Amino acid sequence: MGTPSELLYPETVIGYDGREMWLPNVESWTEEAKGKLLRSDVARQLTIGRFGWNSIFAFNATRIDDEWVGTAPGYTLSTPYESRTSDSLWEDDEEMMDFVRQHAEVYQQPFWEMAFSVVQTPKYERYLSQWLETHKGEHVAIPLDVDPVQKSEWTFLGYDVQDTGPSFWEGLADGAYPDYIQIPLREKWGKFLNKYHLFDDQTVAAEFSDWMEEAENHAYFAYGLYRIKSYPS
Repeated sequence: MGTPSELLYPETVIGYDGREMWLPNVESWTEEAKGKLLRSDVARQLTIGRFGWNSIFAFNATRIDDEWVGTAPGYTLSTPYESRTSDSLWEDDEEMMDFVRQHAEVYQQPFWEMAFSVVQTPKYERYLSQWLETHKGEHVAIPLDVDPVQKSEWTFLGYDVQDTGPSFWEGLADGAYPDYIQIPLREKWGKFLNKYHLFDDQTVAAEFSDWMEEAENHAYFAYGLYRIKSYPS
């Protein structure tokens, strides 16, 4: 992977997060659960959605052998409010990793240091302008400009498609449609997904966001997932 395909639209980073890399993923799913994916033969399903791929900075848990297990041993530590973006991501990557180092006794499980971007399609630009007008005076983080040289050092994982923040639920994993819809969806879009159940091609991701918007009757956008570093390295 490494870098995305040729870009039709610019991207800006909307925030940073740490995402767990130790909880069971698709290998532990039932065939019925895998059937809800647009492509079932993936190595791991990743998403910008923090419930589909748990953040290490929030109270999230999954059931393993009938026990609820958190994303980190002391999973009650969350992103400080003053450090959050409007989507509850971290505004500053260095501040995030300083927080991890200060609480090293908590964050001992493997995780990926992540950056998330938004694809700045014309409809996203319109939505952003309207959203900022509506949320005047609130704690709002504008998409962050990132040095292209810095971004080139990150590992591109793919594009997710998600509805508007700040919910960030399940992204592409949230395709629980009946078979008469799901089967044509898999045939049309599944072939474009990579081993992480993400789109490699920005243009295809933008097209899928338009399809989802028409189907669900509310806004959807494409988001880029970039791995900055793996921990422990």
